[in-house]
Amino acid sequence: ADAAIVSELLAEEPDMIELVSYFIDRLPGYQSAMKDAAAAHDFGRIGTCAHDLKAVGGGYGYPSLLALATAFEAAVAVENEPAVLRLVEDFDALARRIHLGAGQTIGPAAHAVTV
Repeated sequence: ADAAIVSELLAEEPDMIELVSYFIDRLPGYQSAMKDAAAAHDFGRIGTCAHDLKAVGGGYGYPSLLALATAFEAAVAVENEPAVLRLVEDFDALARRIHLGAGQTIGPAAHAVTV
């Protein structure tokens, strides 16, 4: 079983829980955008998604997302489609682990918070 990933930001700033929860609620949108761009072989859009993910991943306390986004950018730079497709799968697995961590630290009620 994959281990849960918890935001490092929450360890340092527990009052940031609503912000982290907001990001986690938006994570499926990032996943969909990345899958759609990969399916369309749209390297430009994948690069844009990766850039956005890189900015938010680190900012919300998920260095593993930052690393994944950096790998996406490297794959896009050389238009390595097999690597991009593998990274899309890695992103799904990582997102599941982040959601698992959120369930443990934030709790299901926090996911209902709308901004």
